[in-house]
Amino acid sequence: MGRIHHVINNYGLQNGGAQKIVQELHRGLLDRGQPSSLIGLSYASDQILGAHSFPNQTPYSTKAFFSIEGYLRKYLNAGDILHAHLFPANLFCSILYRYTNHKITILATEHSTSNHRRGKWWGRTLDRILYAPYHKLAAISNGTAQQLGDWLPETRSKTTVIPNGCRLKYTVSPPIFKRNNPKPVILSAGTLRDAKNYETALKAIALIRDTPFQYHIAGDGPLKKDLLKLAKDLGVAEKVTWLGWVDDIWPHLEQADIFLMPSRWEGFGLAAVEAMNAGLPVVLSSIPGLRELITNAPNAGQLVDEQEAPTIANTLQWMLKNAEARIEMGQNAYVASLSYGIDTMIDRYLEWYQT
Repeated sequence: MGRIHHVINNYGLQNGGAQKIVQELHRGLLDRGQPSSLIGLSYASDQILGAHSFPNQTPYSTKAFFSIEGYLRKYLNAGDILHAHLFPANLFCSILYRYTNHKITILATEHSTSNHRRGKWWGRTLDRILYAPYHKLAAISNGTAQQLGDWLPETRSKTTVIPNGCRLKYTVSPPIFKRNNPKPVILSAGTLRDAKNYETALKAIALIRDTPFQYHIAGDGPLKKDLLKLAKDLGVAEKVTWLGWVDDIWPHLEQADIFLMPSRWEGFGLAAVEAMNAGLPVVLSSIPGLRELITNAPNAGQLVDEQEAPTIANTLQWMLKNAEARIEMGQNAYVASLSYGIDTMIDRYLEWYQT
């Protein structure tokens, strides 16, 4: 097996969970002696061995396309593997593969259960063109594989589920499990964008604002101004602490009591797994990509309808008022998290590459 070339829009960690997974996979392959390169279509400041990003402002530009075209023409050799992540990186690789000598393998990982093309009249045609050249596809969860197969049935025969892994902080011994905090902390983590559904979360927080607790949000993004205004309009500005982008989420997880992830769509709940590993009970949207975390560990948290603020509020209030139950859920969540270690994911990718 030759070198594995990972191509992604931008591998900077501030951009989301897929970027974190790709960085971990790239590093893990290098640690195992497997040649690997990580290429970003747009600029990333992260300093990573074997990684290079192009000085493009956006991965959607023609400059980005010709940047990766030049890279592949120079560095792609027979026997190598071209592994694409996210759109438009996977589209560019699909197009460019058609002009190679075809002595390489082209693979892609599907990182989400939804995208803006699905449901559009032109989206199915574009995705059929996009995915056709790929020899194999990996899906980061059962939900992701199911949604892709429903959208493009022809992809089912070449899709393998490889669940995301997490660099777990607690593996040999559990964290210090939570105590009955008189003013519990509810924590959410993720980019402030539509998919994360913070608007509904704030509406739920407003419904239980008379209960003693604090709501912390770790993340930054384009919706911050709107969300700050919404918190003020709902009368919960003093209840919400905006942590911004944090380099290390673990101290915040360790100080929290409940983890809330009300996303509209997710490929896989990487942040939820980290929270579970820190001994937190989780309140998750009942959506593909998140649902299986609880169906596989039903005593680790609760599933909620992401569109129903009252349902989320009632679930949070029950946990806030039942400290003993939520602490027990957190202990169960820790045990469940151990099946999502990063080494398991990397080993499965290596096996996938070799078959």
